[in-house]
Order: sequence, then C-alpha cells, then structure tokens
Amino acid sequence: MNITLSVDDKPVNDARKIASDMGKNLNQIIREYLENLTRQQKAEADAATRKLSVPVETARRKIELLSSRTDVFSIAPEDIVQAIDIHRLHSLKSPLTLRIQHR
Repeated sequence: MNITLSVDDKPVNDARKIASDMGKNLNQIIREYLENLTRQQKAEADAATRKLSVPVETARRKIELLSSRTDVFSIAPEDIVQAIDIHRLHSLKSPLTLRIQHR
C-alpha cells in the first residue's frame, strides 16, 4: 500500500539523517514504526484480557453490553477544579466532609 504524507522539510531531512545513521531509509523507518505501533496495541489488549482470563472478543462484547445498559460518566478536570473551589469556599476540612454534608 502506498501512503502519501505531508510533512515539513526540516523534520523529513532530520529523519532521513537519523535513518541513514541507522543504515536504513525513511520508508523503512516509517514501515517499522507502523508495524511496532500495531504490534504494541495488540500486545496491550492481549495483556489486559489475559490478566482477566477473558478472550479479547468476550471482553469487548461484555463492555459493549454493559455500556448500553448503564450510564457511563467521566470526571473532567473542570469537575475537580470546581470541587476544589467548593471545598475552599465552604472552608471544609476534607473532601469527605463535602460528601457527608450533601447527604
């Protein structure tokens, strides 16, 4: 497969020099990078599911099923900042105090 990239001259020239020092050309370096990237992603996915003793496809199906049944939320940095501001505003001794006072 052929890939066309648009890259500034300086990084390309620097990369060519590095590749040459390694006894390779720029195409070889990019090809190896892509191969290593996909190999690393697969290895990480395999390691995660191996720890759980679950095949990759089973884990994927379970996550898809659970995410369709439950509300999934994440805590954004601004949520943490807001919690800190509330904590300071009300001069609370600990974040747990805030949680208890809201119950």
